[in-house]
Amino acid sequence: MNLFEMAFLSDEQISCFHSDFRAVAEYFRSVQKGTAFSAHKLKHVSEVLRLLAELTKDKRYLDILANEFLKQEGGITMCELLDRYIKQGEEKGLLQGREEGRKEGQEKGREEGLRAGIAGAIAMLRRAGCSDSKIAEELILTFHLSRDEAQAYIKAG
Repeated sequence: MNLFEMAFLSDEQISCFHSDFRAVAEYFRSVQKGTAFSAHKLKHVSEVLRLLAELTKDKRYLDILANEFLKQEGGITMCELLDRYIKQGEEKGLLQGREEGRKEGQEKGREEGLRAGIAGAIAMLRRAGCSDSKIAEELILTFHLSRDEAQAYIKAG
């Protein structure tokens, strides 16, 4: 039995392959060298993805199997396959980023609203002639603040 490290096969050795395995060998070599890879159309995309998942121990290749673009007429190249998968990841990342941004914005809005409400309460209680200790008691009861937090707001306001 002969074992080959696909990433280190020569052009001559790779040219001996005439199936999708040629694209796989070119892919591994290009990854190792940091160069562009195969433009060969894959005929057996699902099988190639399963092979890549097994060889690399990276199960993300199996995630690609569920995608409709694999059924594209005329086959798909490794480049197209990976570009589409990367694009899906980018789109998923953008959606997650937007959701995190919304949550962060809502949290900031609540914080700003709370600060504005506390500042308004302090101003109103001062106009009513309340002492700082009375204002602190009201802030603690109304806004569920600790005594130290209430004192800090009073001092700042």
